[in-house]
Amino acid sequence: MTNSNQKSTVLIIVNSNIRAGIEVSLSQYVSDLEEIEGYVVIVDNIDGGSPEALKAHMFNHYDLLSSSIPLVGCVLIGKLPVPWFGSSKKYPLDSFYMDIQGDWGTDDDGEIVSIPDQIIPEIWIGRLTAGGPLSGNEVELLNNYFVKNHKFRTGQLDVLDRAMAYVDEDWEPKGDYGLSSAYSDVTVVNDKAITDAFDYKNKLAENYEFIQVAVHSSAYEHTFKNNHAWSGSITNTDILNINPLSVFYCFDSCKAACYTENDYIGGCYIFSHGHGLAVIGETTNANSMDGPSEFYSLFGAGLCLGESFIKWLNQGGRAKYHKERTILGDPTLKKQAEYVFTKPVPPSDLRIES
Repeated sequence: MTNSNQKSTVLIIVNSNIRAGIEVSLSQYVSDLEEIEGYVVIVDNIDGGSPEALKAHMFNHYDLLSSSIPLVGCVLIGKLPVPWFGSSKKYPLDSFYMDIQGDWGTDDDGEIVSIPDQIIPEIWIGRLTAGGPLSGNEVELLNNYFVKNHKFRTGQLDVLDRAMAYVDEDWEPKGDYGLSSAYSDVTVVNDKAITDAFDYKNKLAENYEFIQVAVHSSAYEHTFKNNHAWSGSITNTDILNINPLSVFYCFDSCKAACYTENDYIGGCYIFSHGHGLAVIGETTNANSMDGPSEFYSLFGAGLCLGESFIKWLNQGGRAKYHKERTILGDPTLKKQAEYVFTKPVPPSDLRIES
C-alpha cells in the first residue's frame, strides 16, 4: 500500500452509454474524492469488451502510475465486463481484477479456467451495477446513489456511530464478528429464540452505521432459523420497501452480492432510498468469513473500506479462500467519524427522488 504522505489514484470506469445521464452527480463524486479524500482521480469510458481487455486497461494504469501516484482501486459503474468462473454453475469473480498481476487462465470466451496458486489482491474493486439486474431507471438509481454518497461524506446523513451484528443460529459462536474492534457501541442479536425475518426487518429500521449479517441467503432473499426451524425470509422487495438506515453491510450469506442476478438483494441495500452505500458479500455459495475482527480493526483504525478489505484478504493468504467476496458500492468510504465537518455544507442541487 501507499505511505501516508503519498498521493494515490482511483480509476473510475463508466459504461459510456450512461455517462451523460450521470455527469453532474459523477462530477460531484470525483470532486469529493479529490477534495475530501485526497485522491487523484481518472475517469474512463468503456462500452463492451472482454474481462481480459478491461483488466489490461486497469494494468496499464497500474503499471504507469506505480512509481508516482499508485493505483489503489477501481470503481466500475454500469454494465461492464464480468469475469465468470465455475464449472456447473458460473458466477462473477472480481478477484480476477483485484489480483492485477496474477497469472489467471481464460478461454476463448473470456471465462476463467484457472486461478493462481496464490491470489494476491493489489487493488480493490467496487461495483455500482444498477441497470438490467435491478428494476427501475439505471440513471436515476445511480444519481440517487451519488447524492447520498455526497451527503454521507459531508455530514448530511443522520448516521449514528454504532453497529449491529445480526447472527442467525448457525453462526452463533461468532458473537459480534469483531465489530467491537471498530465501534464502541455494538448490539449483538444472536439468540436463536429471537433471530427471524420479522425481527430482522424491525432492526433494519433502526439507525446503525454498520451491520454484520450472518444468515442463509440466495441472491434474492435471506432465510432465517428460529430455534432450529426455518422462520421466514426477507426479500429484495422487502429491502426496497424498508429503505434501511445503515450505511455499510458485511454479509456472511451465500450469493447476497451476486450483482449479475435480477434484483439482487445486495444491490437493493445500496440502491434503495435508505442510507446504504456499500456491501461486502459473496457472489456464490462460499466460505464463512474468517478472522472478521482483523477486518474491523483495520476499518476502525481509519482505513477506507477498500483498503481494509485488501489488507484483510492478504493477511494469512486468505484471498484465495475468500475469492468470491466482492464490494458493491464505493470502497473509498470510511467511518463517518473519520470525516471532519469544519464548516456548514450547502445543500446539494441534486435531490433523491421519492
